Amino acid sequence: MVLVDSSVWIEALRRRGDLATKVALEALLEVDGALVTGPILLEVLGLLWDLRVFAADRHFDILESRERLRRYRPGPGGAYSDA
Repeated sequence: MVLVDSSVWIEALRRRGDLATKVALEALLEVDGALVTGPILLEVLGLLWDLRVFAADRHFDILESRERLRRYRPGPGGAYSDA
């Protein structure tokens, strides 16, 4: 079994993604050898569905800085900002 990082899923799902990555992931999927964790799935689906993540974990600062996902930040009166 192989834990597949979000960077691989994202690359494989890109229309013009790296062919070697696509083939390798497909091979893992065919033999049920690909694993995904909740945080990885969150990163992938957040990019595909244009979702924001409401999280207090510091590692999300790193992910956001690399433009892998957008954070939800509550503001005054229940409003939010994308900043």
